[in-house]
Amino acid sequence: MIQSLDEIEKWYKTKDPWQYETTKDDLLRKDILLSELPSQIYNHVLDIGCGHGYITRDLPGKKIIGVDISKEAIKQLQEMGLKVVMVSGDNKRAANSIAKEVGINEVHAEITK
Repeated sequence: MIQSLDEIEKWYKTKDPWQYETTKDDLLRKDILLSELPSQIYNHVLDIGCGHGYITRDLPGKKIIGVDISKEAIKQLQEMGLKVVMVSGDNKRAANSIAKEVGINEVHAEITK
């Protein structure tokens, strides 16, 4: 089942919608997941569907990029003090319009490489 954007936004009105931060099983699952990664620091890491960053913030990387479509998830990341930027291949006008809609202040547009 695919959730609509409205459903995702409602879900993220809660700070920890899946209760990852407090559920013993989820804490164990996170430890297992991270232990499966080779023990090294990567130059670049991409987490698609990062949500509020439960796994993302512990990934081993120098530059970690998390991607999500929820403005509520983006807001939570900002409240945690994480730097949130938009990187887009779209023209500056389109990228700035979308960034404004989801509450992102730093925009890098017209990226082709």
